[in-house]
Amino acid sequence: RMGARDYEAGVYHFTVALSLDWHNLQARMSRGYCFLVLGDHDQALADFAGVISHQSDYNRNVYVLAALCYLRKGEYDTAVRYLTRCLFKYPTFKEALLARGELF
Repeated sequence: RMGARDYEAGVYHFTVALSLDWHNLQARMSRGYCFLVLGDHDQALADFAGVISHQSDYNRNVYVLAALCYLRKGEYDTAVRYLTRCLFKYPTFKEALLARGELF
């Protein structure tokens, strides 16, 4: 349903998937993305933090998405910290380098 840009339905379906397997990192990250698009940054951050805490190297984009949430909340220092954490793990990740540079 995300292809149809029905992010509320996406939240529902990913939540169902997580009820069957709480450690499904793809469902958690995708639900976080849906929350981000819907403007629910706290719920998105909870999902992104869950992915990072369960497997910090699952997907490098999770750090950028979390930073974007913090940026939209006006928490620039925390956004920079997430991008810095990302760059410690993935020092050549161009998108994180650019995003971090834009915040300075």
